[in-house]
Amino acid sequence: MRDAVESLAAAPPRIEVKHEIVADPGMAERLKRYEARFGDIDGEVMERITNHTEVDGAAAHFADDVQTLLMEFVFTLKLSKSQQ
Repeated sequence: MRDAVESLAAAPPRIEVKHEIVADPGMAERLKRYEARFGDIDGEVMERITNHTEVDGAAAHFADDVQTLLMEFVFTLKLSKSQQ
């Protein structure tokens, strides 16, 4: 029994997992339109918030974090659908 378990442990895996990112032309076009309308989505704040209360600043940072979360979710969703 022990030899059988050791031989299975030493054997190469039967399943090979590949990760490949495939460009989606439709999504690329939507991203271009989004960036043209709302700006870059890299998450970096390009301008400082001035003459606003702390609440306004917190709301801006929250909106940025939500945007990042949604973009990562969409990427994960599209990736999982492409793997099926």
